[in-house]
Amino acid sequence: MITSFISLSFNRKLIKRNKYIVNVSMSGEVIARIIILIMGVIFISSVLLLKWRSCMEKEPMFEIFMDKKKKFRFRLKAPNGEIICQSEGYESKQACVDTIAVLGGYARQAKTVDLTLT
Repeated sequence: MITSFISLSFNRKLIKRNKYIVNVSMSGEVIARIIILIMGVIFISSVLLLKWRSCMEKEPMFEIFMDKKKKFRFRLKAPNGEIICQSEGYESKQACVDTIAVLGGYARQAKTVDLTLT
């Protein structure tokens, strides 16, 4: 553990700009706690940064999952995590995967038809 690694205390003199000398004395346990605190802050910061990056770099994706009736389904998610659409249940996972492939091909070729115009 870090406390046993830094077990000795130290005395140090720091000279400030106004030439006052301050005597600082810390035990190894205090130093170890400070180091652990700093390491924790660095770790939490890096985790938050990675989460933020992964949120910013996400792409739309199909997720395959199994519902309560043990049928395979897929859903299309937007980069922000919002579910755009969800499929019906399929008996096999391969049927679900095949439908995703077909849907991807249709989506690239499909025209948009507005049926609300009269």
